[in-house]
Amino acid sequence: MIAEQDGGFRDGLAQLAGTPDWTAATAALRPAVTPEDSRDVLAELVRAAAYRYATHGHLSPVMLVHAATAPNAVLRTLPALPPAL
Repeated sequence: MIAEQDGGFRDGLAQLAGTPDWTAATAALRPAVTPEDSRDVLAELVRAAAYRYATHGHLSPVMLVHAATAPNAVLRTLPALPPAL
């Protein structure tokens, strides 16, 4: 959670570098290697974003849309895409 909850999205982004464990958390992210892995990684992202929204979102609909809804939409379109995409 960022220290200062007031302000807008850009204010929150500006705080990330100074947030404890931010660098370690981003370094732990794993990229998708195969098409099947893409599905799993997106599902993990959606699950984590929805959980964090509930515990840290402070009723911010922007966070929910960008962090959970958009990746979930991509996840739902994967069956219609060629595997190379």
